Amino acid sequence: MMAMMMAIATSAKAMTYSEARAEALFLTDKMAYELRLSNAQYDAVYEINLDYMLTLMVRDDIFSTAWARRNSDLRYVLTIYQYEVYQDTRYFYRPVYWSDNMFTFRIYGMYRDRDRFYTTYRPIGLREYRGGHNVGSVSYYMNREFNKPIDLRPAMMGRPKSTWTTTVPVTTNRVATTNHSVTTNRTATTNRTVTTNRSGSNVNTMPQRPATTAKPATTTVSRSTNTGSSSSGSNGQTQRSGHFGGKR
Repeated sequence: MMAMMMAIATSAKAMTYSEARAEALFLTDKMAYELRLSNAQYDAVYEINLDYMLTLMVRDDIFSTAWARRNSDLRYVLTIYQYEVYQDTRYFYRPVYWSDNMFTFRIYGMYRDRDRFYTTYRPIGLREYRGGHNVGSVSYYMNREFNKPIDLRPAMMGRPKSTWTTTVPVTTNRVATTNHSVTTNRTATTNRTVTTNRSGSNVNTMPQRPATTAKPATTTVSRSTNTGSSSSGSNGQTQRSGHFGGKR
């Protein structure tokens, strides 16, 4: 009697093929709309979703090995960007949960109109496929071509994520080049050319000296006037003062 009651309870919670097909079609249509699936991807994703729906018998089947197999098969069908959006979207990644002793689908919390479909394309296996591609240790969708979008970018998705927006402004490199101006740094070296004048002439007659270098100019004048003088050291050799005040 207990075994019969368990069998009746399990069969009452299991989904029929028509129900699983309807849920898989509605879910795949919304994935095609948001992930921009091609027709070949649409066919494969519908089969993967149907295989998962047909395994739902009891509550523990929601996140069983069939759910992990669904994620593994979708890796071969979707592009990298499409799979990232798939994982970030809860009603795609975890489409079924248990509530009020029955299976509940998250997709209807986002798309409440159950009669609206965003794509006119219908998968090839809608009438013929009965499941079974999720059986075996190797994925059925490995090494198959699905006409994946080539230049698909996150901004082209139906639901772009804010984390994909670049935070580096374009003008950052331009500001860096203006800060490292060569002409600005060379102004100090051009002022030093004035001190190379070793003659006894007045340094203030140079018209290139800016007014802001008055203090260095005073020091240079006092030294440059002594460049013409010479002094004898202890060894009798003539010593000459350099333009920086040192002995040469």
